[in-house]
Amino acid sequence: VDGVNYPLSALFTVIATQNPVDLDSTHALPEAQLDRFLVSTRLGYPSMDEEVSLLTEERTRVTAMPAAVFSSDEIESLRAIIEQVFLHEDLARYIVSLSRTTREDTRIRRGISPRGSLHLAQAAKAHALLNQRMQVLPDDIKILCHSVWGHRLHTTQGLEKDRDQVAEVLDSILASHPIPR
Repeated sequence: VDGVNYPLSALFTVIATQNPVDLDSTHALPEAQLDRFLVSTRLGYPSMDEEVSLLTEERTRVTAMPAAVFSSDEIESLRAIIEQVFLHEDLARYIVSLSRTTREDTRIRRGISPRGSLHLAQAAKAHALLNQRMQVLPDDIKILCHSVWGHRLHTTQGLEKDRDQVAEVLDSILASHPIPR
């Protein structure tokens, strides 16, 4: 800020919501900023019953800080364990091959960056650990590809707001690459 660097904790995490770009005074994030977000998840609207519940259930206002689920030491320990999850070189090559295909695909304006490849590998390791495994499987990569890469891609037809089009492109790229065994 004003030429001064302020160090952040290694635990610093940003969680953000994104409004539809077509709303007044809402602008798309630049691609360089989107590339720094690990995942993007679509929440959608609540079901009819969930929305009715929002209107009818008595809500208590949160006035206190919520209790921590993990201590900072536990988070650092989990991060260290995730780093120990094994990613076979064949699966690393699979991720890079998928990434490079996005860079060459004429339907995509700008493909996945090396940071995007790294994020997919890191997310796959975390997914493996959550599933009580110490090695990444091809399914970890396939399951997470849309969440980790979907927000980073823009189609050449200007349909970047239409995530379904990006999903179709990713599906076709995934289908065109044999899964390493």
